[in-house]
Amino acid sequence: MSATTQPSALDPPPTDDPADAQIEAAEQEALELHLASLRESLPDYLDLDDEGNVVPAEGFQICPACRGTTVIPEAAPLSPLYAPCPHCQGWGRVSTGSRLSETANITCDSCQGNGFVKKQDWIVAHPGEPSPWENENAE
Repeated sequence: MSATTQPSALDPPPTDDPADAQIEAAEQEALELHLASLRESLPDYLDLDDEGNVVPAEGFQICPACRGTTVIPEAAPLSPLYAPCPHCQGWGRVSTGSRLSETANITCDSCQGNGFVKKQDWIVAHPGEPSPWENENAE
């Protein structure tokens, strides 16, 4: 005895009407045009999968910190010329200790809010201080 799939009550009744085939083809074409338009309107870091779901574009990944409400670029290779700013630890902002919300966190002066510093510039600007990166390859 072979198992046959019973049609669902929600399925339209089968028909051989050519008008239905034309309507289905027109609906499919409209859907494809809509998806193409949507894909063009998405920012560079988002794309659509084959089912029309919004997904990170190639070279991006879902942000683990915000659980997918945004995407972040995939990690690029680290440059030996740059390092996270030692003052703000790469955040680009520092806490002032102020109790006023508008001045509690400000742009880091050391990296101008970039979150990174050029190692050579840091060494020149801080003569006599040990480099924050001296032991980074010691492990």
